[in-house]
Amino acid sequence: MKTIISKLSKLTLLGALIALVLPVTAADLARTTVASYTPATVTSLPATVAASGTDTTNYEVIDVRRHAIVGFMLSGNLTATNPAAATLTIPVYGSIDGTTFESSPSTSFILTFTGTVPKAWATNMNTGAFGYLRLGGGAGIANTGTNIATNIVVKFVGKPPWALTYPYAGP
Repeated sequence: MKTIISKLSKLTLLGALIALVLPVTAADLARTTVASYTPATVTSLPATVAASGTDTTNYEVIDVRRHAIVGFMLSGNLTATNPAAATLTIPVYGSIDGTTFESSPSTSFILTFTGTVPKAWATNMNTGAFGYLRLGGGAGIANTGTNIATNIVVKFVGKPPWALTYPYAGP
């Protein structure tokens, strides 16, 4: 009987020591959230693209070196309802140094507008080995419709790569 009590005491003591060394509390769980999630709005892309036009001069370079995946939210509308639909294409080019970009876009955002009703689209992009993305420039932002595409807004965000690490080593 004395041996059983002795072993039980040792197990209780061991459990208490583990609890002191490795506490897991609600405060620790809260630390696993993203430290900074701040969407940014692209400022160099045109807010409007002429009817049946292409804007080849405006572009925006985004530094994605710290983000494996970047989320995008795009919105806009047409200035008139006839024709009822139009397509706006925003090319996306990759770069490893932020100076020399691909000759052809690695992908494009293709937005289909239906009349003057504002629409929004969301997508995410795996940045792969690219450190920089350029929206626009090159082949240009193309509007296939016979109406002006307007109120064009592009927002983007990348979650910090340390977002889900534990324990959080922040301030």
